[in-house]
Amino acid sequence: MKNGIRYILFAIGVLIVLGGCAATGEKPAGDKTTAADAEGYLRSAQDFEKKGDLVNALKQYKLARTVDQDSQAANDGIRRVKKALRVSAEKHYASGLGLHKQGKYGEARQEFLKTLRLRPDHKGAAEMLTTKKRTYKVKRYVVHVLQPGESISILAKKYYGDYHKFPIIAQYNKMKDATKVFPGQEIKVPEVEGLPFHVEKTSVKTEEVAPGAAAASAPEPDMLLEVEEKEFVGEGEVPDAGEEEGAPAAYTEAVEETAPSAEEEEEPVDQVAIYRDAGIDLYKEKNYDAALIEFDKVLIENPDDMIALEYAYKASFEYAMELLNNKDYLSARDGFAGALKYNNDCRKCHNYIKHCEKTYKEIHYKRGMQYFDKEKLEEAIYEWMLVSTEDPDYKKVNYLIKKAEIILKKVEELKGK
Repeated sequence: MKNGIRYILFAIGVLIVLGGCAATGEKPAGDKTTAADAEGYLRSAQDFEKKGDLVNALKQYKLARTVDQDSQAANDGIRRVKKALRVSAEKHYASGLGLHKQGKYGEARQEFLKTLRLRPDHKGAAEMLTTKKRTYKVKRYVVHVLQPGESISILAKKYYGDYHKFPIIAQYNKMKDATKVFPGQEIKVPEVEGLPFHVEKTSVKTEEVAPGAAAASAPEPDMLLEVEEKEFVGEGEVPDAGEEEGAPAAYTEAVEETAPSAEEEEEPVDQVAIYRDAGIDLYKEKNYDAALIEFDKVLIENPDDMIALEYAYKASFEYAMELLNNKDYLSARDGFAGALKYNNDCRKCHNYIKHCEKTYKEIHYKRGMQYFDKEKLEEAIYEWMLVSTEDPDYKKVNYLIKKAEIILKKVEELKGK
């Protein structure tokens, strides 16, 4: 009976407080919590903006606006950062186009990737990086014995006059990784329609289709070979191989009018290496989440790339530590869990995950108790719900939620009367 009287008196007191707020036009306490959250996102956004990390700054400004749609600071920040991102993206895109015209395709690709990091919807950069397929008709092939220092792209230069045609050789030999070759390995180099074919006399065995020859020793007549090629590498350009020793005069004359000299031609940069290098640069700049995107691109192509795995682990861990220092405990927990994907032996990661979960629950549980003692029932329920979502059995939190809901219901009933 005493408890019932106590609840009714408490409800009347809360009703008086609510009535006072309504009469004076003050905002409910819940809005104060919302404002505090918005301020936190704004501070984080401003810190990212000062560091020049515009991508993350935009994310934080958008979070602030989600919490408080009327925040002028958030709206101004979004407009300002979006404009800066557009300007920066266009600079990288223009730089990429300039490098592409110079034939510096690896550097151009890096600029186009930077453009897309800043503006994922940039159509120009996306088009410069698109993959297209081309079909070649194979006439015959030669068998080349690799010498020390030779690679598939060097063979493409020798036989086709173009480093960038190495996918033809890789595809014809059914290579999953064209970089994994060794001296003494026999590589079949196909002669295809539409490209010059330079056959050297040294270190080469030629096998042509001959009567009675085994099917495995030569391609079928007019065999078609479908090859994926990158549009940005300058299709249609056939760099000159130069007048190398043993080169037929007819070949040299055919290409010398349309191609630059061999000294100007550069061997293409490995696409996976570009991702890896970009990730390492971003890691050194402490832009850990952006670095992770690049390392994941590497690991999609080669899941066993030890350098990418090591850096991806370090980037995940450092990014999680930043989140932990900012008291974003659940995001930090997820970050440490992400680091475990790259290094399952990380004991520190397991310990930090437990620490993040424990701290998060303790903070919101205590905050809920403080709100309850101050008779702020809605805020108390909200805090305890956060705890219950992570751990329903934590300190009888579900019982406390039900208790607060019963009291709140009685208050609303009295207010209605």
